Amino acid sequence: MRAFQARLQEFRQKGCAVVAIGVDDIASHQAWAQELGGLDFPLLSDPSREVCRAWGVLSREDDRPWRATFILAPGGRVAHVTVTPQNVGRSVEETLRILAALQTGRLCPADWHPGQPTFEADPVRR
Repeated sequence: MRAFQARLQEFRQKGCAVVAIGVDDIASHQAWAQELGGLDFPLLSDPSREVCRAWGVLSREDDRPWRATFILAPGGRVAHVTVTPQNVGRSVEETLRILAALQTGRLCPADWHPGQPTFEADPVRR
């Protein structure tokens, strides 16, 4: 959460909103956000785990959600998803890189970074 908060302006500059969802109740989220020094994006509560279940990120073994990052394209289509176990943090840098690549509308090779060459997208594969 801190890393997304620290880079929030970069997401906004790319025309993106950041929303977090957790299974703790609202009071726990409020306390947690305060402990983190505040969050400038919504932290939604999913204590029933319905959202986690619907998005396929709920562990059947222990009924706990995995860490997941979804990038949604305009219209709500899932453009990219990263899912990791609870003990593995996510890379906000990588999320921003993938977002930039998606926003080019072009083919971006492995390890591509903004400013590097891209290729014309194959219109058949779009």
